[in-house]
Amino acid sequence: MAATLEARKLHILEYLAEVQNEAVIHQIENLLFPNRDWWLDLSEREQKSILNGAKQAKEGKKVEFKALMQRLKERKA
Repeated sequence: MAATLEARKLHILEYLAEVQNEAVIHQIENLLFPNRDWWLDLSEREQKSILNGAKQAKEGKKVEFKALMQRLKERKA
């Protein structure tokens, strides 16, 4: 006989109470709350970095992808 809905939910809750893996919790949150604003999950440092990059791009301070890759390649050599 299949477990009742209540028993299945209880089993899931017991499992979640024991989970220590942050990645698993994050995936479950994404499943349960798919419309959550990802911006809120970023650290303050990450947010500042993104905003700074957007500001630099607006100011024309950008580098073409090929040029960036060439610079990185030259650094490695």
